Amino acid sequence: VGIEHRLSSGIDVRLEAYDIRSSNPNPTFRNWKNDLYQFHQQVEDDRIAVYPTAFSRRGFEVFVRRSTEGRFNWMGSYALAFNEETLDSVTSYFYEVPHDRIIDAPFDQRHSLMFGGTYNFSKTWTLNLSWSFHTGWPYTRARIDTVASSGGDVYYLRPGPINGDRLPTYSSINTRITRHMSFRGG
Repeated sequence: VGIEHRLSSGIDVRLEAYDIRSSNPNPTFRNWKNDLYQFHQQVEDDRIAVYPTAFSRRGFEVFVRRSTEGRFNWMGSYALAFNEETLDSVTSYFYEVPHDRIIDAPFDQRHSLMFGGTYNFSKTWTLNLSWSFHTGWPYTRARIDTVASSGGDVYYLRPGPINGDRLPTYSSINTRITRHMSFRGG
């Protein structure tokens, strides 16, 4: 559900809230090692099958924008989100996979914040600046299991609890200077 309103000062404000639930989602196959950076996930040895019984996605967002014919325009947003999965089981061909009954879903961003602005120096020169921030995504930390044998210890890399840890917060600042030019013939 959402509502949008333009204030007398020319500022647009939008508020949105959502609550999405499913009680019968399909199983998914995931990689627990560096899941964010693998482009060919189907060929890795860390494939696990995740069997959720339910998921929920709920949150709200506030968006504010000032867009006029003037030199300076800006916008900002804040979102609070909760993305959870209820798991029945997690399986692998290679090892036992520990997991909690309810976990944070992949790419869960609890808090995200963004600001951006544009300044028009002239009809041909523009400066854009944006800043974004979000809390860290969940990930599965690796653990090392040691098995003693007659030939010496053997070490195995195994998954810890699925999505049991979080990456550090993320922040990015981007700038762009643009010069608009016209060329003869196109």
